Amino acid sequence: MKPDPLTAAQNPAVVGALNGVIEAPQKYWMSGKPHYDPVKITVPTLLILAEWDANTPPYMVQQVFPNLKNTPAKGMVMIGEGTQGLLWIRPVAALS
Repeated sequence: MKPDPLTAAQNPAVVGALNGVIEAPQKYWMSGKPHYDPVKITVPTLLILAEWDANTPPYMVQQVFPNLKNTPAKGMVMIGEGTQGLLWIRPVAALS
């Protein structure tokens, strides 16, 4: 996939996102309509969440986890003091 020319040319650099990040919340989350049924998941599943993620707070993941009834194995990991931007945060050791 090619970078979006509008975001690629910005200084400082920014990350562009496809429109799906706007459509999905409007179509599913804000309407109270589930995007998928966790009961239908039949493969091993690991839910990873960040403690301080305001967009996907822990209570949302905690509602999904018990409904993973047909997975052969399931797990949930919460990364303490993390936010939604956790993937873009450099480890402290890398900054020194």
